[in-house]
Amino acid sequence: MDEPLSQVDALIRTEMRAELKRLQRELGQTLIYTTHDQVEGMAMADRMAVMDNGILQQCDVPETVYNNPVNMFTAGHIGSPPMNFLDCHLREEGARIFLDAGSFTYELLGPREKVAGQCDVVLGVRPEDISISKNEIAGSVAAEVYTIEPLGLKTIVDLQIGETVFKATVAPSFDVQFKEKVWLTFARDKIHVFDKSTGHAYV
Repeated sequence: MDEPLSQVDALIRTEMRAELKRLQRELGQTLIYTTHDQVEGMAMADRMAVMDNGILQQCDVPETVYNNPVNMFTAGHIGSPPMNFLDCHLREEGARIFLDAGSFTYELLGPREKVAGQCDVVLGVRPEDISISKNEIAGSVAAEVYTIEPLGLKTIVDLQIGETVFKATVAPSFDVQFKEKVWLTFARDKIHVFDKSTGHAYV
């Protein structure tokens, strides 16, 4: 099926998505479904193949593609809003490894041996893996609210860190104002590090 719902309005598309998935289960037939809508792909697929200019980037169950993208292309195309990226210089101090983003320094924990000896890398973190606080917390990163996007069930907060704008998702009840100074904490077990030159994932 080649983008069968691309010309359908949003409400009917949601209904048809569920109907197509139910029909596939009922018939028990393999269905190859092409779409540019990553939400549609995540919702419908048992296995998802991510393509870039005809080249297969990653093929796995949707949860693995989402949680463990093999490269920046996949990480940036799966997820809504997409993953945030920030260029960093990797610095080793004894057994400790830090990501120097210029406007802040972040200590990398976890499988440090995968990035040891590297130089220029890209930090990746999904909007839902960022916590926002109005009070400074140890290890947090200072940011300024750039704009606010209320979406009903969640609110997207655009945050300026140096020259880079990050997106984070918060509950609609979280009160934050334009240009307000806040502090961000990244979920350490959800951090991604990519090779800047190739885009391949280290962590």
